[in-house]
Amino acid sequence: MRMRLLLTAGLAVLVSSPGAAGALQPMRLREHVQAPSVFVAPPRPLPRFRMRWAHGPRLRGLAATTTRFAGGRAVVGLADPTDAAAVARAFRVSPVYVNRGLRALEVAGDQGSLQALAASVGADARIRYVEPVRRRETFHKRNDPLTTTVDPTTHLPFEWQFSHVGLDSALNVDRGSPAIVVGVIDTGWGQVPDLSGKVVASWYFTGQATDPFDTLGHGTFVSSLVGALNDDGQGMAGFCGSCKLDIVKDIGLTSYSVATAIRTLADAGVRVINMSFGGPGMSLMEKDALDYAIGKGVLLVASAGNDGGPVNYPAAYLQPDGGAAGYGLAVGASDATDHPAPWSSWGSHLSLLAPGTFASAPLCNVGVFGALPPVASLFDGDCSTKFTDATTGARYGYSDGTSFAAPEAAGIAALVWAAHPELLNYEVAEILTHTATRAAGAGWSPTQGWGVVNAKTAVELATGKSTVDGVVIGEPRFEGRVEGGGSASATADVTYQDGAAVASGSATCTASVGDRKLTATEQKLDAGVVRCAWDVPAALGGRQLVAHVDVQDAETGAKASRDFEADVLDAKAPEAKALRASGRYGARLTLRFRVSEETGTARRLVRVYRKTKAILSSSGDLAAVDSAALRSLAWTAPRRAARGPYKFCVWAWDRSGNESDPSCAKISLR
Repeated sequence: MRMRLLLTAGLAVLVSSPGAAGALQPMRLREHVQAPSVFVAPPRPLPRFRMRWAHGPRLRGLAATTTRFAGGRAVVGLADPTDAAAVARAFRVSPVYVNRGLRALEVAGDQGSLQALAASVGADARIRYVEPVRRRETFHKRNDPLTTTVDPTTHLPFEWQFSHVGLDSALNVDRGSPAIVVGVIDTGWGQVPDLSGKVVASWYFTGQATDPFDTLGHGTFVSSLVGALNDDGQGMAGFCGSCKLDIVKDIGLTSYSVATAIRTLADAGVRVINMSFGGPGMSLMEKDALDYAIGKGVLLVASAGNDGGPVNYPAAYLQPDGGAAGYGLAVGASDATDHPAPWSSWGSHLSLLAPGTFASAPLCNVGVFGALPPVASLFDGDCSTKFTDATTGARYGYSDGTSFAAPEAAGIAALVWAAHPELLNYEVAEILTHTATRAAGAGWSPTQGWGVVNAKTAVELATGKSTVDGVVIGEPRFEGRVEGGGSASATADVTYQDGAAVASGSATCTASVGDRKLTATEQKLDAGVVRCAWDVPAALGGRQLVAHVDVQDAETGAKASRDFEADVLDAKAPEAKALRASGRYGARLTLRFRVSEETGTARRLVRVYRKTKAILSSSGDLAAVDSAALRSLAWTAPRRAARGPYKFCVWAWDRSGNESDPSCAKISLR
C-alpha cells in the first residue's frame, strides 16, 4: 500500500531565514514573468463586501493566543502597519517580516516576551491579534492520448478522472479562456510539455528559493490537473481548458507565507486560487488574506485534508456550516465509484468531492494521474507507478489525496467562468455545488458535501447548451466558379463541438438545379474535411444550385447535415444568325433568323437599317428558344422612292446577360 504523501515539518529547513536581529523587512516575493504577456480578465469585486480586519477577541474560537509559540515565532496583526517597529521594541521581540498590505508582522522572541505580546490583545489598540506561525501541509495523496489510452491495470484511460467528471463533454461547448487565470500556491512548477505556454507568471520567496521551479513534484502535479494543455496531441489534458496559470512557489507553507501569496495572486487579477494544503486551526493572518481575496472577487478552492477528521483550514473557512452558500470551496476526495475516500476529511465545512483516489485505499499502481517534473523527490522515492513518454520525455505518475481533488474543482470553476465572465465568485461556487453528482433527491451531507463535482452539468447550466458530443459542419466553400457545362466542387470542415477535427466517417452529397437532380461524382469525409462534387450540365447555367450534405462520424456515430447553395454561372454567350432576305418595294417581307442558347432561354433584338439609320427596332422578352428553329419578323418595305441599301441585324441575350455578337444580313429590294 502506498502512503499518502504529506509535506511535514521535515521541510521546515526550507523556510526563508530571517534577517539580522531587529532588521524590519518585508517577506519578498520575486516574480518570474513568462513571455509573451497575455490579457488577464480579473474577477468582478463583490459590490457589498466590506473588509473586516481580524481581531483576537472576536475569533477566540478560531485562534489560540495563549498556547506556546513553536520555534519562538508569532504573527502580530497590526491596526496600522507603520507601528511595526514600535510594537517590536515595546515587547522586546525581533521583527522578522512585515506585510503592510495585510497589516501583519512576524516576530521572533522568547516565550515570555511572546506571551506578554499575546496578553496585550484588547488592551493595546495597536495590536489586533497575536497567533503562532501555523504550518500547512500539502495533502498529497482529447486528442490528448492519456485521456483515452487505456491502462491495462484498470481497463480505464490513464487519466480516468478527466472523463469521470464529464470534462470531455463539457469541453464540447466550453473551451475555456486564456483571459481566465487560475492562481496556484504550491511547491512551484516544472517546465514540462503539458504546461508549455500555460504559465503567465510565477513567484518565489527570495528567502526560500532562487527560482519558481519545482523539484518536489507536488506543484507540477497540481498545476497539470488545473491547466495542462488540451488537444495538443500529447500527454494529458487539464480541467480548465485554455485558461492560464499564475503560480507561487511556497515550500515553507507557513500561515505568513500563504497569506502573502494569497494577497499577491489576488492583486495579480486571478479568478481562482487553488490551495492544496492545510492544517488544524485558523490563522488570523490567513483570514485577513482570504477576506481580501474574497472582496476582490476571487474564488478560493482548498483541499479538505487527508486525516479522516474534520475539514482542515483554510478550507474550513471557505465553506459555512451545513453546505450553506459561501465564497469558496472545501474539496474532499472521492474514488472511481463516487464514494468518499475513507481518509478524506469531512464534516460540516465540506463543500463537495472530486476524484482524489481510484480505490478505497491508496495503491501503488493506480490513482489520480498527473504530470511530474524530471526531479520529483516527493514521488521518486515512493512505490507509485511512474510513466515516461518515449517521444517527449515527459513524466507522469499516479497519486492520491485531496491535494489532487481541489485542482480539478478549481479547473472546472475556471471553465464555468470562461462561459460567463460576469459571474461573481459565490455564483460560480453555487453552480459547482448545485450541479454536483449525488443520489436522486439527496441534499448536502457531511461525508459527501453536495456530491462529486460534475463538469458536464456545471457547463450545461452555465451555458444553457447540451454537452452531448455533436458534429458540426462548417461553412461550405466552392472551389472556383460554378459554371454550366463544368463541375461544382465544395468542401467544408467537419469538427466536434469542441473544435477537434472528425478523423473519418461517411458523407452523402445531393444537389439540384430547379427540378433537375445532379449526379454526385465525389462524396467523402476524411481528415476533418467533407468533399462533394457534381457535374453541372451546360443547360443549367444562369440558375441556382441547391445542395445538401449529410455526414456521420465513424467513431461516435454522431450526425450532422447542412444546406448550401451557389449561382451557376452561364459563361457562354448565345449565338444569333440573320438570313438574307429579298422582296419588292412596298411589299411585306419576312425577315428570317436563328437564335441558339444552351440554356434554352434567351431574348432577341432585331433592327432594320437603311444605309446607317435604323428604321425599325423590334425586341422580345426572355423566352424559350430552339436552336434548330427558324424565327421570323414581318416587315413592310418602303416605297421605291426611299432607296437603300437595306439590311437587318439580330442580337441575343441569355438570362445571365451574356450578349451575342450581332449578325447582319442584306435585304434585296426591286
